[in-house]
Amino acid sequence: MSRANSDDSPSKPPQGESQPVARSPDKAASRRSTINRICIAIIVTGVAYIALSLWNQWRRRDAGRPEPGASLILHQPVVRVPIRLEGRPIVAVTINDRGPYRFLLDTGAASVHVSRHLAKELDLPIQPGTRTETNAAGETNVCQLVKVRSLRMGEAELTDFVANMHPPREALEQHDGVVGFSMFQGCLVTLDFPAGQLTIKRGSLPPADGKEILPLVSGRSVPTVEVFVSDKPMELVIDTGSSGGIGVPERVSRTLSYDSAAFDTEARSSGDPIVARHARMAGEMRVGRHRIDSPIVSWLPGKKGHAGFGMKVLRHFVLTFDSANRTVRFARNSEDPIQMRGFRTIGLVFCFRKGKRTAKATIHGVNPATPAAGLDVKVGDEVLSANGRPFVEFTDAAMKELFGRVDTVTLELKRGDRQFTVDVPVVERP
Repeated sequence: MSRANSDDSPSKPPQGESQPVARSPDKAASRRSTINRICIAIIVTGVAYIALSLWNQWRRRDAGRPEPGASLILHQPVVRVPIRLEGRPIVAVTINDRGPYRFLLDTGAASVHVSRHLAKELDLPIQPGTRTETNAAGETNVCQLVKVRSLRMGEAELTDFVANMHPPREALEQHDGVVGFSMFQGCLVTLDFPAGQLTIKRGSLPPADGKEILPLVSGRSVPTVEVFVSDKPMELVIDTGSSGGIGVPERVSRTLSYDSAAFDTEARSSGDPIVARHARMAGEMRVGRHRIDSPIVSWLPGKKGHAGFGMKVLRHFVLTFDSANRTVRFARNSEDPIQMRGFRTIGLVFCFRKGKRTAKATIHGVNPATPAAGLDVKVGDEVLSANGRPFVEFTDAAMKELFGRVDTVTLELKRGDRQFTVDVPVVERP
């Protein structure tokens, strides 16, 4: 019998009905496998995204806390430490029972920093790994780590912790390290700038009232509060490490209204000069019940920067931080609005460079809106001294102190083989 007439042969479907398309088992399995891989990839990506988000939240939460094992010991119930104001607050510190050393008290820094020269002098043990922090210009710095057995300010002592190690930012650095906000976790800390005193004790502030006692913005490793600019909210870091006024990112500066034209000033730099731009804002800024009339706002052109208060504003206050309850008190004796003075400058931008054995300062720019533009000063001139002091010894704070107490600065310059002096008037802007 032929196969066509066999009972085992499959019957043809009636005419007009569609016949199912036979699929290869291998192709169907391959398609299911591909779909499964895609589903697994989507699930893994989602889980990784959620895990990364949770990690970032945890990292921000813990970024300002001391290292595991670190503890702040108060050897007296109330610890008082003198503050020396040199544009920024300086305190005396001992490290591993040696010192005292000059440390910057910087609430805008999350960690404790030790300069490279001090770490070498004290032979501090290098620790594995690095720590990344962002400065006020929005630039990221990767720091090596060192182990510190003891850091002491008066009768307050932080023990057994890891500090950041960083090189000096200036040719002749004027402080040996930085005490960051993390050192004071769990304490009630008062920075009384008018009296020049730091007080550390256990305790807490009353609840936030929105007037003098403000809540700190959550999720930040450094103290940040909400202020109001012409009734619009803005978050500002409380940054005692800045000698300036009110800093904002460049993108924020474009959204504000001003009563004056922008004005540039120089900042001391060990490489290319940093130029800061300032303008007096229209209206007022409110910090709780406190008002700042027509504040001067500053930003760094071409750099990210951050939004924060500097010492030109903070010096008017007695600040008390309650890190446990995440609040801060802004207190001052006067009810009058704060009036911010302009910047005193000679209108020159300087570039400082340090070699292995020598340091050199040159003029990098001349502001055309100042009297310096009409004097015999040129870009490239070497600056030997200012009012008789070697110019390479000047820090930002020292230059500002000089400009603040004199009306004319005598510069000794060198151009080629010629050495000469020029009297440059000090002006206030804006």
